[in-house]
Amino acid sequence: MDCAIALDPGLARAHVLRGWLHFFTCTNGTVDFGTAMRATEADFRAVALDPNDAEAHAALGFYDGQVGRLAESEVEVRAALAANPADTHVLGIAAATLPYLGYPNEAARHADKALRLDPNMAPADLTSLKDAYYFARRFDDTLRVIARIPPEFRSYGSLLLQAAGLAMLGRAEDETARVRAAMLARDPKMSTELLVGRDWQFARQQERDLFIAGIRKAGLPVCAHEEDIAAVPVSKRLPGCEAERAEAAAPRT
Repeated sequence: MDCAIALDPGLARAHVLRGWLHFFTCTNGTVDFGTAMRATEADFRAVALDPNDAEAHAALGFYDGQVGRLAESEVEVRAALAANPADTHVLGIAAATLPYLGYPNEAARHADKALRLDPNMAPADLTSLKDAYYFARRFDDTLRVIARIPPEFRSYGSLLLQAAGLAMLGRAEDETARVRAAMLARDPKMSTELLVGRDWQFARQQERDLFIAGIRKAGLPVCAHEEDIAAVPVSKRLPGCEAERAEAAAPRT
């Protein structure tokens, strides 16, 4: 991508692709979320170079959603869909973004359409569909698309929603336990409180509640440890967690 940009700095699609490469360093666990987002910002603003590029609009909409600019995210995602409603990558970004903006059922329809248009979607594109299905409460479909992603390519979010989906369906504990172990091996300090306090942004309480419920039911940690809580704004800390931390810190007699 750097070579393409050097040859044509105004080529929006090259910037978009470079932005995705930076983002994938977060999803595969190479760098932390904040570092990845800072690296992607300039490239994901490539829509300024070509306002007619649907994928540039989609990339900016995705970025805005990740950093909590939810109203701006919706504007860009809908601009991308209007510009090219048959682009499977645009449909995938809509499927990954709209659930967090409060439109899970619409997101699932975009996911369905993407799979009809490209039944052999690549793992990176399949990853974007899981969010739509989970928040539309289509947990079987959540697991189905994740199962099509080779284990070595499953993102952090894929493992998280796989564990939550298994739990919501009441699947065998040993199956959920295997995914839970893989999740904690990827991120030993993970907790629901850290996730919703920093990275996972929701426009509506009902999607946030469903996210928390699935993780809790999967047996994954809910409350952040005392040494990590400074990363969570007070307004976003989960009810009951302060008492849990106080109890854990209390001297044992």
